[in-house]
Amino acid sequence: MNEKIYWIWLQQILGYGNRYLHTILEHFKSPLQLYEYYVNTYLTKKSIDKYDKIFKKFNSVNLSDCEKIVVNAEKDNQKIIPFNHPDYPQKLKNLINPPCVLYVKGVLPDFDNNLCVTIVGTRHATSYGMNMAFDFAYTLSKSEAIIISGGAVGIDITAHKATLRANGNGVCVLGCGIDYPYLEENKPIRQQISLNGALISEFPPGYMALGRNFPVRNRIMAALADAVLVVEAGKRSGSLITAHLALDQGKEVFAVPGNINSYYSRGTNEMIRDGAKVALEPDDILYDFSLEIKNNNVKINHYNKINVSNTKPVNSTNSQLDLSNQQDTQNNNITSDNFSQNLIPDLSELDDQTRKIYSFITTNPIMLEEIVDKTNIKVQNVLSSLTELEILGLIKSYPGKRFGLL
Repeated sequence: MNEKIYWIWLQQILGYGNRYLHTILEHFKSPLQLYEYYVNTYLTKKSIDKYDKIFKKFNSVNLSDCEKIVVNAEKDNQKIIPFNHPDYPQKLKNLINPPCVLYVKGVLPDFDNNLCVTIVGTRHATSYGMNMAFDFAYTLSKSEAIIISGGAVGIDITAHKATLRANGNGVCVLGCGIDYPYLEENKPIRQQISLNGALISEFPPGYMALGRNFPVRNRIMAALADAVLVVEAGKRSGSLITAHLALDQGKEVFAVPGNINSYYSRGTNEMIRDGAKVALEPDDILYDFSLEIKNNNVKINHYNKINVSNTKPVNSTNSQLDLSNQQDTQNNNITSDNFSQNLIPDLSELDDQTRKIYSFITTNPIMLEEIVDKTNIKVQNVLSSLTELEILGLIKSYPGKRFGLL
């Protein structure tokens, strides 16, 4: 039987984020050997065994269920990478609670020999936060850093889009099965990430996006990183969990400062007060790792259309998403404020929902509730479209959940 099945079997028994794997591997060479011991020795004994705590869960997991997981993964073109596989990142092996198995869609980058930066932040990002996330992710990608985030709305998805825009190497670590319909509006982004980088999950195909999954997921995001950058976060943001996990693992933690009166900068500002490194620009991170910023003559223009569907795989030389040197030179003195005045909006590649929402927005800011009422679209879908429009520089958010044209 495929050895992967026994690794899946062990993960199903131990649970996600467990701390038993290293201990088990000190006593057994592999999950297969553990299984054989259980069947051939433990079940024939009447005395109490030192592995009782683990063995009492064995009856709840069948190998046939694990075989189904393998079949479902293969149907979705997911690779199954167990702990003993040569492609399994050493950074994860160093965890006290490493995943027994990783499910991967795409190609795992070389985490162990490249600068890896995890970028996280609030789901309710402001225009400032999204601009910062985009600029940092784009420039770090251009400097060949691997950008890692969690696929959520707000800061996460902005970092992913910037990485794709830079034709960089990006990784999305999910808190559910890779094929689970988590934030369906972001599905095209995840598909593109799988072509340019990788989708990673500890959870098998079809596993739901439960709240308890995300702190478990965050330890992987922290472990794969050399540095964690928190762009914008409230005082109790889940992003701070990732930052604390990174500190516990001895990683560098950076925070982008924000307005001291902004709720969504409270967490990052307090991180800086408490000792996190200040990130005012991407080279603050690069210099910390003795790296130089590449293409430093590039004027990042986050108002340009992020055409994810046309992004070419990594190393493509003629991607439509590349910023040409000529364009960068011409726009070198153009600020984000006056550039938007000269931008002719291209709505051809927006979905029908986003175009409909955009049609109701004028220069006079409109309330979120009014947009929902006029469009008859669910509020979470409206927020997703508004986030995309704001990233593209077509609209601006105002206090009180109001939105207006730039």
